[in-house]
This record gives sequence, structure tokens and C-alpha cells, in this order.
Amino acid sequence: MAQSLPGRYLQYRLKEITGNGRIHSIRLFCQLPNLAPVFTNLRVVPVGMSQIVTEQGGPVALDYGAVFQQRNLDNFVEGPRPRAQVRRLANPGMLTAIWQAVDGNGDNLEFTVEMRRQDGPGGEWITLATELREPFFSFNSRGMPEGLYRVRVTASDIPDNDPEIALSTTRVSEPFLIDVTPPEIVVNNLQVSGNSLRVDFTAVDQWSVLAAAGYSLNGGRTVMLRPVRGLFDSRQLDFSIQLDDLPAGSHTLLIEVMDESGHIISFPQTFAIE
Repeated sequence: MAQSLPGRYLQYRLKEITGNGRIHSIRLFCQLPNLAPVFTNLRVVPVGMSQIVTEQGGPVALDYGAVFQQRNLDNFVEGPRPRAQVRRLANPGMLTAIWQAVDGNGDNLEFTVEMRRQDGPGGEWITLATELREPFFSFNSRGMPEGLYRVRVTASDIPDNDPEIALSTTRVSEPFLIDVTPPEIVVNNLQVSGNSLRVDFTAVDQWSVLAAAGYSLNGGRTVMLRPVRGLFDSRQLDFSIQLDDLPAGSHTLLIEVMDESGHIISFPQTFAIE
């Protein structure tokens, strides 16, 4: 058996055969070294996913060249081609680790998913799933301590290799935030002067940057607010509301603030104009 370095071509030489010998065919066999899987992408997204398999329309066409090259023609039986897709789940608090991994030998892969907290206690890797065949895994973050986490995915080609030669590769995600608490609103000033109202308040979130704010008066349309300094760029921002020419009587002001994780706090405040 010849040992050769990886390359694109194999060259061989046929020596002259004396007498009446004839060569009818030449067959060459090779064994490629096992290659470790390679990750091309890994993300954690704030949605739950499930896999559905549908039948792609149309039969599989036969390739004449493949018929001559392959010994097992069962691979070319006509039939519908299954197509794997994912759909979003409506469950709140779900997160999904999703990745792309390829194998240079075309081996089937199986995956192990682990997670650990990056900040605070609980820094050990915790196994979430093993022997996965689909390139994603959804899990519920409700009940988990708030903070920054990472997911680690290990891809192994053991489904198509003996354990002695099977190879694996690990990829760690960027940090992602588990945040289940809405922002807080602190009213610093609420002043009624004649038929005008002035409200100054501070919105604070422990983990996420604030993303939007607004108010509605007496159940009317929502008026969007900008922070005093103009940008939603912090976990603590100041806001001001100035309402003029209000009619006499009792009024209700509803203030709402949302953080980047989508959590909303509603803060109602009643006041009277004399």
C-alpha cells in the first residue's frame, strides 16, 4: 500500500508485460484520512424553533454518469426529496442555539450542546443536549438567573466512523443575555401649573439597554418619547413630558418603557386640572 501526501492527482506507471499477458482493466483504491468537522457559524437567538420536514415537489432525476460510476443503484431510486425547515415557536422565554458545521469527508455529524454563566456563580459547563442530529437546539430560559451566558457546541463525526478514529470540534458562542425583569420608572417631578403638566422621570434597567419609551393621555394614541440627551444608549435614561392646554377635570397619564429584551413596564399616574 502506497503512502502519499494529500494532493489532487495520483500518478502510476505500468511496466511492460512479456509474453501473451493482457491488461483488461486497472482499479485504484484510496482511503482518505478522517477530517475533523468545521464550524462556520454559531448564534443564540431569542426565539424557540422546531423542525418540520416537507416533501419537495418533483421526482429525483437519474444522472446517467452516476449510474455508470455507482455500484449501488438503490441510491438513485426516484422519489420525493425531503426538505428540512424550522418554524418559530410562540413560547415566551425560549432561546435557540443554531449553527452551521461541515465535514470534509461528508460524514454525518452529531452534536452536544452545553451552557454556562459567564458572570457570577455557576461557571461550570452544563450539558443541555447530546446526540443531536439537527443543527439547532431550543431551550427555555425562564427560571434561570439573569446574566451573561455562553453556549458551547461540540460536533463529532462518530456516526460514520469508529470511535478510535472519530474526530470532534468545539465552538463557543458570543455572550448572550438572559433578562426576565422589566425596567423601573422613578418619577422625579410631577408638577401641575394652571392647565399644564410637567413630568420628569428616570427609567432604569438592571441588564438591558433601554430601547423605547412613550406615553398616552386618557387612553389616547401613544406619543413616542426621546431621552433628554437624545439617544437610547444606556440602561438608565432621563425623560421629560410637557402637556399644555389641558381641560379641567381628572386625567390619567400612562407611561411605558421597553428594554432591548422586549420587556415593558407600564406606569399609570392620575392628576387633576382645576
